[in-house]
Amino acid sequence: MRATRVGSELMVRIGRRLVWEWSKLSLSWNDQVRTRWHDLTVTRRFVPVAGAQAGSQRVAIMVLYPADGVQPSHLRSLRHLIAMGYAPLVVSNLPLTEGGRASLLPLVWQLAERRNFGFDIGGYRAAILWLGQRLAGLERLVLTNDSIWFPTGDRPDWLSVAARIDSSHAPSLIGAVPGISDGRSRDGSFRPDQGAGDFHYCSFALSFGPAILRDADFLPFWRRLRLTDRKVEIVQRGEVATSQWAIRRGHDHASTWDPGVLPQQLMALRDSQLRSLVSELVIPEDAGLRAARDAFLADRAASSDAGAVLRLVLDVIARTGAAYALPCWTMRAEGLGFIKKSPLRLDATGRAATLRALESEPELLAEAEKIRLRE
Repeated sequence: MRATRVGSELMVRIGRRLVWEWSKLSLSWNDQVRTRWHDLTVTRRFVPVAGAQAGSQRVAIMVLYPADGVQPSHLRSLRHLIAMGYAPLVVSNLPLTEGGRASLLPLVWQLAERRNFGFDIGGYRAAILWLGQRLAGLERLVLTNDSIWFPTGDRPDWLSVAARIDSSHAPSLIGAVPGISDGRSRDGSFRPDQGAGDFHYCSFALSFGPAILRDADFLPFWRRLRLTDRKVEIVQRGEVATSQWAIRRGHDHASTWDPGVLPQQLMALRDSQLRSLVSELVIPEDAGLRAARDAFLADRAASSDAGAVLRLVLDVIARTGAAYALPCWTMRAEGLGFIKKSPLRLDATGRAATLRALESEPELLAEAEKIRLRE
């Protein structure tokens, strides 16, 4: 009787696993079909409208999702791109109002609207396929989007530092934030292992040089990319895969911010400053890590130990990601100069920390309040 029950349970588990594997295969096949259909019916009709800005050998693709309409921060970012010598090619993943369109056109080289299939990666892909053979004639191509506010603070932001790197030895790929899924390298340092299979640069701040833009496989890479409405998978197929493609093709790369210096920078803070960072940590999607942080704050002995505080802050940054964990840091650090918007939606503590970080930026704080109220 027991053998029969065990055999029955085993068959149920096998059946569930087969269903799971088939569903993954089905979703993958479905994404392939949807992407090809999207290209046939939508991408081929992707025709931007010319704006007032002149073309340039430096192009910046900026993807928007203006749920609250075109905001002053969108215009701020575009003015910064223009000041840095880039011709903005703006792609909106939502329909624009007449007023929104009118506010953007004076600050763009080209402006396009598309259905939000594939998130920001889908917008990048549409613009890159539209640029087509023109890519080979560019000096630099930047990818950015409005998941961040930038530039922020009074230190040089990632794009300004990228310009300095570019002028010195012009690496083919420059990113603001390098990372791997764990956050630490194999030796436990904060310089991510560049040999890791998931090493990548965040896709909201990327810059490609001529070697990549003239690589015969650059355009085919974007054409092959399968779009999806599933966020985790599009990050793997788009954000991670882009960096991995460049590395496998032998292109050199660099970041505008070195995470390896973070421990030394934090150790240089006064104990009171370091402890205050604990309450500012943003942990958007890890309930266990949030609980550990809260328990740490409740433990007076632990929270008064500077070494323990440093270890906690570094662990949270490693597991959450530098782009998210400390908005009060990323908005002012040289080589970053941005702040992520998503913590406003994902976590109450992160929302509070983000709003506090923005108190020195009244214009951005007003936009953040709109997002908070909408969510």
